Amino acid sequence: MTIPALQDPGRQRSTFARPARLARPEGPEGLARPNRPGRPGRARPLAAACAAFAVVGALALAGCADQGSAAAGNNGEPGQIPETIRIANEATTNSVDPTLCGATEGFRLCYLTNGYLVEFGTGEPELAESLVAEEDNMVWTATLRPDLKFSDGSALTSEDVVASIERYLAPPLEGTLEVLRNIESVGAVDERTVTINLKEPDAFFVSSISYERCAILPSDKLDDETLGNKPIGAGEYVLEEFDLAAGNFTLQANPNWWGDQPKVKTIEITTVPDGATRLAQVRTGQVDYAKSVPANLVTDLPESLRVEKVGFPGGMIHLVFNANPDYGSVTSDVRVRQAINIAVDRAQIASVALKDFMDPLYGVPWIDPSDRAAPIERDLDRARELLRGTACENGCPLRLINITDFNWQLPVTSTIVQQNLAEIGIDVELVNTAQAATGQIANDQWDGAVVDPGYAVMTDASIAQGIVSAVWWGDGARYTELVDLQEELATATEEESAGIKERINESFAEIVPWVGLTDLYFLDVTSLPADVISSPIGWKLIVA
Repeated sequence: MTIPALQDPGRQRSTFARPARLARPEGPEGLARPNRPGRPGRARPLAAACAAFAVVGALALAGCADQGSAAAGNNGEPGQIPETIRIANEATTNSVDPTLCGATEGFRLCYLTNGYLVEFGTGEPELAESLVAEEDNMVWTATLRPDLKFSDGSALTSEDVVASIERYLAPPLEGTLEVLRNIESVGAVDERTVTINLKEPDAFFVSSISYERCAILPSDKLDDETLGNKPIGAGEYVLEEFDLAAGNFTLQANPNWWGDQPKVKTIEITTVPDGATRLAQVRTGQVDYAKSVPANLVTDLPESLRVEKVGFPGGMIHLVFNANPDYGSVTSDVRVRQAINIAVDRAQIASVALKDFMDPLYGVPWIDPSDRAAPIERDLDRARELLRGTACENGCPLRLINITDFNWQLPVTSTIVQQNLAEIGIDVELVNTAQAATGQIANDQWDGAVVDPGYAVMTDASIAQGIVSAVWWGDGARYTELVDLQEELATATEEESAGIKERINESFAEIVPWVGLTDLYFLDVTSLPADVISSPIGWKLIVA
């Protein structure tokens, strides 16, 4: 999708592709979110009641319960926006330093408390009043809003932008932010103007610079312990108190934020690992918003509660393989991967395990559904034919990592994959593993894993890069064609991209580097209406 660059009167610009906007779902008319503070004239599409739709990788959400007519609870009268909102998270974060924070919970804190050049998910101006690309997309110029400040009241200038980006590009962070790997250099023209030079043209640079760890931080605090102890940011909220071990966080409205002050003054976050307990807390009014409630619990809710179906960029549940030929896993044989691809019952996974909150996914999870490959018919006879002459012709064992303490979708999906593959003689052993221990598993101890995405994000180019990142699990030489196609797509015109995507789909279907199972949504339950709090994507919370 090609759209005009952020406009600034009197200058000529090229065009660039932004991340997909929040999509208005099909079905009943979507609800329009009031303009966010500081962003006049821009309405945010939100979910239509009870409209479930699958746009994997698009930034989407859907409500599946009564939206409610007003904010309620013990911290606000009906019809009023409460000054304090209480949120129950499923897990804590490892750090409050935006350059170190990991997992979704940390990313949510990043976006609430830090400022970015452009807004994640839309590419709209945030700290940058404009972001201009030269004709070849090799040089980008950011012009900051006037009189920006950090949460401690100090001025935010181009020096801070340069220092922040240079910190991301230098050791020890070098290489940890792959989305910025294409930056050659960055420099300040004056107090409000920054020039970013790229190594090669990149039409998707805008989405890269909005990545949650690309926060703009004070240049004089980058070598200080402040980032991990008393963070200073430029977001809507300030992190006043926190306990990482317990997973408790208190955020206050940032008086120095560049936009209008949020109506919700305080956000209190607690960590409640058990999904049933989170739901019970929102039912009883102990919290106002419960993150990631398992689908089997979201039944027979009172009309006072609302369900949000929250999507993730590049969201999918997929089966990855240990295709390392040095290990000799059966999944290093492409015929075995192809057999598994047509033996798994995606419809059963979506309906039985995931309660119809997710839809089957085949092949590459392109943002635009029209680019997706056609559905694959489950064919056990064909799967058995593919296994002839392989190590699995007469049956074989398969060790599948089953992450038990992460997303609720994964264990139930793993169980159905186990049942499906038994029908073609593949005996799956589920190796129950805690998320923290997955990185310690040696290559010779597993054959595959059901996971959610750690690399497929936001843009078409990044989705293709996600395919290539699957090389990490196996033999890079096998995926040379996908690498080449990804590079073509990164700089292709809109007219060229359709043909490249078709070739990627074909190449992907031949080698099956991983098996897409369903799209990925999370279910949040709240007593508050969508114009008070919503999560348009899993990494962000929007509050009134």
